[in-house]
Amino acid sequence: MPGTTPIVGDVLQVRAVCFTLNQIALNITHWRVTSVAGAGQTLFQIAAKFSTDLHVAYKGWMPPAASFRGVGVTNIAGVRSVEEVAIGNAGIGTVAGTNLIPTQVAGLISWKTDSAGRHFQGRIYPGFPSAGYVDAAGEMTAPGRTAVDVIRIAYGFAKTVTTGADACNLQLVLLHRPTPARPIPPNSLTTDVTISLRSQSFATQRRRGDYGPANQPPF
Repeated sequence: MPGTTPIVGDVLQVRAVCFTLNQIALNITHWRVTSVAGAGQTLFQIAAKFSTDLHVAYKGWMPPAASFRGVGVTNIAGVRSVEEVAIGNAGIGTVAGTNLIPTQVAGLISWKTDSAGRHFQGRIYPGFPSAGYVDAAGEMTAPGRTAVDVIRIAYGFAKTVTTGADACNLQLVLLHRPTPARPIPPNSLTTDVTISLRSQSFATQRRRGDYGPANQPPF
């Protein structure tokens, strides 16, 4: 059974949450515990580390009409643990003097591994970009591309979470979900991410659009 203090080999689900008045943007990544020192780190401490690393980057992508809520971390090794959340860095977007564009519009960050095929690629869609990052032709401006890059770099490929002599090291991975048609051995459920890319163009997530149901932050 997974614990709230992860051990080596555990896989963690990390949810970064941003929101507007009626919609949310969930960016979900997965991380494998590669090593621990001392007493390790709790899910809350890990969530707090991700929140510290990510909040400035996400806020720098959004106007004040959108906000960063926080980060939730769940241990999904076996039976899922409870989700521990860190909201101490919650706050509005910092691209001042700009408006929100349609909420289904997003940035795009791609994760790649050393293996070929769609099963070895992933992506996240940072939500609620500022109208200041849209040029006259409707394309993303150079500062907008830089803002997405800041988010990409803030994730990185590895995280070290420490409190004194206690530590936990994490590796960004792609999670492979077995199906009857594609069974996967337990030791192959994750593949390390080795490349990250940001798109130069906007992407869309229709579930965040104004014609969909309103969605509120999960925490």
